[in-house]
Amino acid sequence: MRRFTTSGRQANVSCAVLPFGTSHSLHIPLFPEMYDFVFSRYGLEQMVEVCGASFWTVVMVILLEKRVVVLSRQGLANDVCEAALSLGLIGNLLDPHFVTKKVFPYTSVNGLSHFCSVPGYIVGTLNPIFEMQHTWWDVLCDLDNKCVVLAPECNSISQCNGTGIVGGKTSGWATQDAQFAKDILSKVYQMKVMRKSLQERNHMICLMLEEYFALMIMVGEAPDHILSRFMQTNFLTPSLARLRALAQGSSLFSGMPGRLLLPGEDPSLIIAVATLRRASNCDEMELIRILNHLLSFLCSSKEVILLLRRMPLALGGLNPLASQLLHTSPLVRQAALELMRRVEVFPPGRDAIAAMNSFFCMVYESASRDA
Repeated sequence: MRRFTTSGRQANVSCAVLPFGTSHSLHIPLFPEMYDFVFSRYGLEQMVEVCGASFWTVVMVILLEKRVVVLSRQGLANDVCEAALSLGLIGNLLDPHFVTKKVFPYTSVNGLSHFCSVPGYIVGTLNPIFEMQHTWWDVLCDLDNKCVVLAPECNSISQCNGTGIVGGKTSGWATQDAQFAKDILSKVYQMKVMRKSLQERNHMICLMLEEYFALMIMVGEAPDHILSRFMQTNFLTPSLARLRALAQGSSLFSGMPGRLLLPGEDPSLIIAVATLRRASNCDEMELIRILNHLLSFLCSSKEVILLLRRMPLALGGLNPLASQLLHTSPLVRQAALELMRRVEVFPPGRDAIAAMNSFFCMVYESASRDA
């Protein structure tokens, strides 16, 4: 057996096995990442479509370490395997060991003893017996009927989100759940138009989830001067406060927000960038405060790299910033131009500006000339 390391961290184990007298080499990732998986039918994009308005409820039960069973009576084993791994990647955003510890992509009744003692497991199965055994799961994702079924014990989670329950199935498009799913699907459709690959689209969903987790956890501790009314209205709600309280006992929640932050990163950076992405919901003074806050943050190439990590190409790169060059307020346009010029001072920033779409590149060049 050999071990391979990446950046000082043990990343893979390579071993040889002889199950039937013939040697087979296995290369097993210890910290599987989103890009290690190639999904053919049930990536995160398809799971959003399957769960619909209940997708955010599924995300929450994963965060709260509830038991999830993915069931298909008519599909293939590969379908439930992919669906279980896709949901496992959500947990990986908060714990890099989540998939390896808690996800069992395919199982039968005989395998129950292998995972029944694991808190917050996610399993895939083709056996309809699981549907009848309500004590084996808290949430059932039904791939065939494209619905999510909650156990009675999990109704409180759904009530936090305001989703109605009819016959145990989540129904109705509650405002928060519906908007979250719609935001993701809207971005997916944009990327499809741009002919982005399925893997890139799944990566985009992971990034959106990561940002949403960060906002849910950090907004309550953020200084008032960088919190727009939109952020306060959407992330300082009683329902999210209750979810945060429920999540305090979850192992995934321990160590937050440190697990979501990069070395040397200020939590306010995530909030400022997320606000900039939602600039259409902000007034003039809120945008100016955010842009000035980001300008004061960028003092070296290190801070620019941190900014670009929070503004990846999958989420539009610097386009949300460049779009403020078209704002109706001259003060907002000036603040945006100063920030982009600061970004351009450093090589990573110049590369990011060059990677913007051609329209915003033209807008920035024009604004720079006019200034």
